[in-house]
Amino acid sequence: MSTRVQGAITNPPPHTASHLDFPNYPEPPAPATVYNGATVANGPPTYLCPGQYSNQIIVQNGATAVLAPGVYQVQANGVSIQGTLRTLNGSDVGQAVCGATLASLPSDTGVIIEVTPANASGSTQCNKHIFSAAASSTITLQPSPKYYNISLYIETMPNWQTQCTSQPLGTNVVRFSGGSCYSIKGAIYGPADNMVLTGGGCGTGVGQIVAWTLTINGNGNVNETYDPTAVPYMKGLVQ
Repeated sequence: MSTRVQGAITNPPPHTASHLDFPNYPEPPAPATVYNGATVANGPPTYLCPGQYSNQIIVQNGATAVLAPGVYQVQANGVSIQGTLRTLNGSDVGQAVCGATLASLPSDTGVIIEVTPANASGSTQCNKHIFSAAASSTITLQPSPKYYNISLYIETMPNWQTQCTSQPLGTNVVRFSGGSCYSIKGAIYGPADNMVLTGGGCGTGVGQIVAWTLTINGNGNVNETYDPTAVPYMKGLVQ
């Protein structure tokens, strides 16, 4: 297993300081529209619209789900990808997207997916709502400066330090399996989450990670393609 970081730090980090701010970004509000989850099982690409998802988003059987630009807040049961999850690209021009024909590709196709963690009754692992990418999945997400260039936002669970007491403490939401193909240009932000990334897949990896802990498994590479123009600057965090 090897870890590789590509890119350059254009601004040097601070060398002397008495305090470094904890990286903290407010959660962008989702539109008021509420969906009872979404299941994409087969057929041509299915277009999902920004809003509040009160149940799971699941992509099954190699199907394709396409996210229109905006904020997606998943409030229960997380996100399960066993196919393709992506943002808009040129192939979507001319298609019906969220009630209108897409005449041209927007200049900003970015999305942010927000996941609300939870703890199952009697558990201390806080892994009831997870964001999982199966071995055969493909995830391609463009960020937006409107959402701080964060692609995946794991909310900080209230009282997590007393409820999520299984070591190493924290929630357990982000789980990418070996063989999954992910190109997430923005940041994965979960300052109280224990994230697991497994190598051996494809894609460009992720732009930046803010986590409570990060576990890298597998025998393949886990690449982080750092683009300083597309990710937020975190005080005190050096990639």
